[in-house]
Amino acid sequence: MTSGLMGSCQCNTRGCTPLQWIQIFLLKKIMQTDDLSMLFHLPLSPQAFQELVTMQLQLQMVPYDSNISDTWSFSWGNSQYTSRRFYQLAFKHLILPNTFKWVWKSKCTPRLKFFAWLILMDRLNTKDMLQRRNFHVQPNSHCVMCNAGVVEDLRHLFFDCPFAAACWQKLGILWGSSNDIHTLLQ
Repeated sequence: MTSGLMGSCQCNTRGCTPLQWIQIFLLKKIMQTDDLSMLFHLPLSPQAFQELVTMQLQLQMVPYDSNISDTWSFSWGNSQYTSRRFYQLAFKHLILPNTFKWVWKSKCTPRLKFFAWLILMDRLNTKDMLQRRNFHVQPNSHCVMCNAGVVEDLRHLFFDCPFAAACWQKLGILWGSSNDIHTLLQ
C-alpha cells in the first residue's frame, strides 16, 4: 500500500489503476532525482543542439547589469504600439502589384473596392470556386450567361464570356489575352 507521497491516492499493488501507477512512478522519479532540470530535458537533434550551444554563447556575450530593469522597445523606435506600425513592419518586404494600390486608392465606394479586391485575389464565389470548396453546385459548374458549356471561373465570367465581352465593348474597353488579371489591368 502506498500513502503519504501521493496524498489521497492509496492503492495496493493489485488494485492500482494504470494512471495511479504512472503517478506513483513519476512522483518517485521526481523525489529521487538530484537535478530537477534533467526531468525537463527534451532530446535535441545534433543540429538543434549545435544551434542551442551557439545561442548560449551569443547570450553570454550580451552585457548584463542586474541593477537595470528591463524595458520594452519596438523595432520601429517608438515606445507606443500601433497595429499600423506592426503591419508596416510585418509586410515591408512584400511586393504588391500596382493594381492593388490602384483599387484601394480609387474614388469608388468601399463596396466596389472590396469587390475588385475579391476579383484580384481570385476569391469571388464563382461556380468553379464553390466547387473547389466542395459546395454542391446545381446542376453543373457551367456559365449561365452564355450557355456554352464553359466552366464559370473568374477569367471566363469577366473577360472570355460573350456576354462580358459585349458589355466591355459597349464601354469601349478591349482586354488583352493575358491569363494574369494584374497584367490585364495595367
